[in-house]
Amino acid sequence: MASALIAMTLQVIGLGAVLAAISEVWFYPVSLDAHVLWLCAFYGPLAYTAWFIMAQTRVRTWGGAFWGACLFGFFVEGIPVPVLYEAIPFTILWTSISWHALISAALGLWLFRKLMARGRPLAQITGCALAGAYLGAWSVELWSLRTDGGPWVWTSTNVFAVQMLAGWGMFVIGHLALDGAARFSVKPARWELPVFAALTSVAFAVGMLIAVFPLSLILPLLAALACWIMRRDGQSVQSPTSPVLVRLSNSRGSVPGYTVSALIPLCAILTYNVLNVNDIQLESSAIHIMWAGPAGLVLVVWSMGRVLRSH
Repeated sequence: MASALIAMTLQVIGLGAVLAAISEVWFYPVSLDAHVLWLCAFYGPLAYTAWFIMAQTRVRTWGGAFWGACLFGFFVEGIPVPVLYEAIPFTILWTSISWHALISAALGLWLFRKLMARGRPLAQITGCALAGAYLGAWSVELWSLRTDGGPWVWTSTNVFAVQMLAGWGMFVIGHLALDGAARFSVKPARWELPVFAALTSVAFAVGMLIAVFPLSLILPLLAALACWIMRRDGQSVQSPTSPVLVRLSNSRGSVPGYTVSALIPLCAILTYNVLNVNDIQLESSAIHIMWAGPAGLVLVVWSMGRVLRSH
């Protein structure tokens, strides 16, 4: 009981800090105060609910795991905020799948942990530097203070730098918490299912269910589809939990690796400053959507096909 509670707490803290850092603090200007704690309080339980369902369905392949990441994306854009329902199907593909599932979970969580655990130093340095440079370039438009149709107004590099470094602190603390949780069993305790199912259901019921009804019914339909695919993926697994989550838990970082990850905010700050000083006004959001949107679509189709073909 005690070990399950400790593992759950570390998982919620770790997932909340990592995913809130990538999706919010590194995404656009936010208040670095209690607002950040509220972000972690939303992201952590919602991500853990998706992680718990992955464990319960014994997800076997990365195809099934990607649908677990999609489930997290559906939750985070359809429960605390109404983004999921605003421009269907674009908001399903872009915000939930191509942003939260692909960028935040697949790259910022899974790939980063694998790189830190198994990657060679040169690969770690190169990966973190490139990620930071891309983040800095992508932030140009997101951090512009202009209004619709108005002139371009740059956010100062100093303000940008403070938030990038704060996000990195959250990112590392979150991964360290996940390293701590990895010392315990991947199989959640039985009492966790009704607790997190109830929390998620209540949050949805008092939030978006009535506010955007009947469009809000899309969320339970998408969640049911994701759960069905993950259950299909884990049908042949004999072990008590998900082999994918076991492999992910075994991917633990190191002090040198997390030190190298400081290149992410540092390269982001350097890139942003170069573009700022030279007044290079990139339409970075459009550029990002042009590759991330199709990539998310390809991944969701590939992952579904892989799961269904294996049975």
